[in-house]
Amino acid sequence: FESDEQSSNGKSVSPTAQMLNAVIAAYANVGNPEAAEKATTILERMEYLKEFGGTVKPTVHSYSITISAWAKCESETAAVNAENILDQLFKDFDEVLRSEEQSRYVEELRPNNIVFNSVIDAWARSGSPDAGDKAEALLHRMEVLSKMDDYDVRPDTISFNTCIKAFCNSDR
Repeated sequence: FESDEQSSNGKSVSPTAQMLNAVIAAYANVGNPEAAEKATTILERMEYLKEFGGTVKPTVHSYSITISAWAKCESETAAVNAENILDQLFKDFDEVLRSEEQSRYVEELRPNNIVFNSVIDAWARSGSPDAGDKAEALLHRMEVLSKMDDYDVRPDTISFNTCIKAFCNSDR
């Protein structure tokens, strides 16, 4: 996508994070690796635009729906991709947190249960023999982060149940 598009009436239309999130969500609903790749490409483009001072910035929701796109692919590779996106969110969030210009963007990017539960779900659906261990490691990470003020992460019923599902699906 481009930063500006011409509309039918000749006026310039700039994409917003909400518009791009809707496109990512549409790809997430497809449920295959090609669509998940396209969702990831849009997220990466949003990160690129943010990096160079653009007004379109990915939010925690952007990351969460991209992770969900991978979870629906139900493979170990997809779960690894989902976890890599979570790691990128943390990298981006920590950068914003350390920056001198802490604005409301910190709140829009703050990692939460939903994004973690989506990655745990990716592992639960992966069919990997290590899925239970990977999910449990994420659960422990959530527990550690729950004690820190900078994060809005606390394991909930969904976190625990999805972790159990990951162990059940990993044949251990």
